[in-house]
Parts: sequence; structure tokens; C-alpha cells
Amino acid sequence: MKKLLIFTPLIVLALAILRPERGNSTSAVSTMVATIVDHLGNNISIGTASATTAPPTMTIQVANSSNQILDTLGTSASVLSTGSSTALTNSANNFQSLASGQCGAGNEAGCLSPVPLAGTHRNLYCKASTAVVAGSWNFSLRVNGATPASEPNCTMSSGTTCSDTTDTASTNAGDTVDILAAPTSTPTAVALHCSWELDH
Repeated sequence: MKKLLIFTPLIVLALAILRPERGNSTSAVSTMVATIVDHLGNNISIGTASATTAPPTMTIQVANSSNQILDTLGTSASVLSTGSSTALTNSANNFQSLASGQCGAGNEAGCLSPVPLAGTHRNLYCKASTAVVAGSWNFSLRVNGATPASEPNCTMSSGTTCSDTTDTASTNAGDTVDILAAPTSTPTAVALHCSWELDH
């Protein structure tokens, strides 16, 4: 019960400070999700004793009505991007790196870009140079030359844009990332630019 008295004011204070002002916007109001974890990353329920002795920390995430995480307070976010003005090969898998853009069909080894920070990759947005009117493209984030269990990815079967604001992938400092552009049914040849968020 003592932990209840300690943690509750923290949550109330955080929610009071960050609560959106009423009457200033007609857009959907963001919701606040507060989670208390100990130093081992274990969730601590309110009123439940923890077996650890280190003081807990509180992580506050801001989410919209679709449960898309907009921000995690106490963390920093960087924007990573890749792009090229050269059209993708529409008959084989293409790879793009952070630094040099397109590496060509089948050349993933030459596209692996190291990330200097541990963190979570999310909110992938891709844009094509021209509208896709035939076939489709799937663009996905790769980690260490492999597809993560839940990788940010999106499919473009029409138009010039696609995005994934749901899936995430985690990396450690020194891990590599690249973008895989996979064609289906000989899609329209396009040049590609993608960007995404790295929370760290």
C-alpha cells in the first residue's frame, strides 16, 4: 500500500501537466498511457510489491485514437532516411542504404548501414517518384541483413505513397539496417525515398 501512495501522485501529476487544453482544436484528442517499470524492465502494477530493490522509473507514452505511439517522454527521436533518383529494378529485390541510397538489385551486402544508437524503429513512410499503376511494391526495414519478427513495412499497389505506423523493430548500437524493395507482378518502375523514426 505504501507504493500506491508513492506512485499515484506521479501519474496524476504527469497526466495533469500533459493533458491537452480543451476547446483549442477540432482534431482527435490524444490519450495518455502511463506505465511504471522497475530497473529490470518489469511492469509494476499499482499496489503490487516488486521483488527488486532499485527505485522504479515511469515511462509515459502519448498515443492517438488509433493507438499509434506519437511520442515517448524521456526518450529522443531521430529521423533516418534513404533515397535515390535511380529507378528500382522491377524484376528482382532491390536494396537501399542510409548513406548511398540504392545499391542495386540483389546487393544487400553493399547496403548494410550501421546505426550508432540502440533504439526502436517505427513510423515508416515511403514515397515513389511516380504512381504505381501495375503490380505492387513492398518496402520493408531489414536488420542485420534479415527480416525482423515484426518489421516496419508497407505495400504500394497504387499511388505514390505508403506507410506503416504500427510495426516496430529494435536494434543495438552497431546493428545494421537497410530497406528492401520487393516487386510483385512486374510493377511500375519507380525511384524510392523512405524515412522512419528511431526512438532512443
